[in-house]
Amino acid sequence: MNTNIKIAVVDDHKGVRRSLKTLLEIKNFKVIIEADNGRSLLEQLNVSSEIPHLCILDVNMPEMNGFDTAKALKKDWQTIKIIGFSSDVDSKDKMLMMGADAFLSKDCEAEELYQLIKELT
Repeated sequence: MNTNIKIAVVDDHKGVRRSLKTLLEIKNFKVIIEADNGRSLLEQLNVSSEIPHLCILDVNMPEMNGFDTAKALKKDWQTIKIIGFSSDVDSKDKMLMMGADAFLSKDCEAEELYQLIKELT
């Protein structure tokens, strides 16, 4: 049962956030934070009583991109695993260098996402 695995979904496209949330809830993962950019995520983390085990993090976002967000998460919330999530596969190496634990292309299959979450948590 995955109900104990808490996840944050961060993407500037509302449709992507909704789709990810639906895919995750199908497998009983608990989405506890949704944010449209890194700054919003950090603000929510600062006031949240629950800390996610894992963050699915878009790379290209306004205000605070995924690179800067990953770096901030690794500085202040080291226990949160990070999956860089982008259609720009060229950003994979930089995302990993900034602190992401893994990277997935946005055109991945749902099973790839589920498997990676299992591996990281």
